[in-house]
Amino acid sequence: MKNTLFFLAVFSTGIMASEPPLPPDELLTLNSIPEALFVDAVISNDSNIVGWGFNSDGQANSPPGNDFVQISAGLNHSLALTLDGTIIGWGRNEYKQTNTPSGNDFVQVSAGAYHNLALRTDGSIIGWGLNSNGQATPPDAKGYVQLAAGAWHNLALRKNGSITGWGDNTWLQTDTPEGHDFVQVAAGAYYSLVLKSDGSIVNWGFNFNGQATPPTDQGFVQVAAGAWHNLALLPVVAPMQLTCIGFDPPMDIYPVSLKNDRALPLKAEIFDSNGYAMISDDFTALPLVQVSFDYHKIADAVSVAEEALPTSQGDTGNQLEFSKDNKWQVNLNTSLFTASGTYTVSMISGDKSEYVFEPTCVTQFVIE
Repeated sequence: MKNTLFFLAVFSTGIMASEPPLPPDELLTLNSIPEALFVDAVISNDSNIVGWGFNSDGQANSPPGNDFVQISAGLNHSLALTLDGTIIGWGRNEYKQTNTPSGNDFVQVSAGAYHNLALRTDGSIIGWGLNSNGQATPPDAKGYVQLAAGAWHNLALRKNGSITGWGDNTWLQTDTPEGHDFVQVAAGAYYSLVLKSDGSIVNWGFNFNGQATPPTDQGFVQVAAGAWHNLALLPVVAPMQLTCIGFDPPMDIYPVSLKNDRALPLKAEIFDSNGYAMISDDFTALPLVQVSFDYHKIADAVSVAEEALPTSQGDTGNQLEFSKDNKWQVNLNTSLFTASGTYTVSMISGDKSEYVFEPTCVTQFVIE
């Protein structure tokens, strides 16, 4: 599966804090890579940390060890979660933001500008560091499954799919939307970003650079908030490979003369890549039938002119319909074919291009 990144805004400075989405019904240990203005870090394959960028306070230095499962970069400090559920911090510490809490029951960390959040296995939240706007004082509750620390505010996702916000609210960035269909939260400098279960995105807060105006598409699977810009991940699904087993009757065996007042029923069977027969419920966009025509034999033709399929069944007249004998059928109204010659009928993918036929299902008939 390929993925496409959508840029929501273009100017980026300051702190970013966002984490990958969590299923709303369970707690997971995250393997995420937040980004920041001054420092970046990644977890390598053997679970050690590699850091780079601005390093005024050692925030880009890599701590020893190879048992890390998640990291988060603040403005000038860094956090890491280890395999045993403990937290380590390094970098600038003027607000004690690298003085990490004791315990080994943590499942996620998220670093803000000068404060931090950590999520425990029981769904409770602990905060520490600068608390000028209450950003290091989380709700005294349990049942949270994911955190996002912005520069001076925070968001938390509950198990029931709802959202809580706290901290600086100058731009209404902690005024969270109602609903229980959210699956991920992300927080920027003065704005907030959430992903819904249908893959759509909701933004609110400071919007000077358009960072709180998301795309209207659906199908996104992850969002990430920078200080003044965002990213969203959109999967690109490869077309399904389908096999069409002939047309019934197989009129490519010999030419058939048709009267101009006769309907020609064509039937076909369609199978997926695992060999299972495709039924009507399997398609979100039905296959189409295309008719090509040439006055001479198709095999001798240099080019084939395409004609629109005559109206038969369905609103568009070129969709197959699932027949009572569990085959796909289209009725060609031959009275609309006025030219004599050989016609080629082929099955092609639907409007959404979700599938392709290999080999192409083709038949021919002749009007004399």
